[in-house]
Amino acid sequence: MVSTMKKRNYIFLIFTLCIVKNIFAQNNYTEDRCISYGNETGSALGAGDFNGLKDVSEWVIKNCKGLISIDYYYDAFASLSIAKEELGDINGALNTVNLCIKSKYDTVDCHVQKYKVLTTLKKINEANIQKKIALALVNLELNKINHNETESSKKAYSNAKFYKLNSMTNYLNQ
Repeated sequence: MVSTMKKRNYIFLIFTLCIVKNIFAQNNYTEDRCISYGNETGSALGAGDFNGLKDVSEWVIKNCKGLISIDYYYDAFASLSIAKEELGDINGALNTVNLCIKSKYDTVDCHVQKYKVLTTLKKINEANIQKKIALALVNLELNKINHNETESSKKAYSNAKFYKLNSMTNYLNQ
């Protein structure tokens, strides 16, 4: 009787350890994918695969809050809006950027995307107001960049952010 009880406990312990190991494996996969989602969105955009961009962005929004920086997380809303706009769901695109802006106002990508969506909708007055807001936020972010970074990874990040923000400025000033 004791050996049967020990056997059951042992089997239960092994079963529990397998479940825990699986949970950690899933968490590691989720965290790794969240961290590298920028590569996936870049690939989808580069390939012109807006269904893929939509899928990746929705996955990030569902799974990555708290696992990546809040700025990186809300950039996924802008990506989702781009995908929806390209797939013909212009109202969905606008709703997505509005939710982004409501949730984290200073997400520059969402303000620029909102300008683009309003322009597509031919809401010229609203688009012009949004353009001014987006430019102001881009300039605030440009002023935050430390051009004197010495650590190579921080310097690379600052340079990438600088070029991205300059591209946004050029787009908004067309």
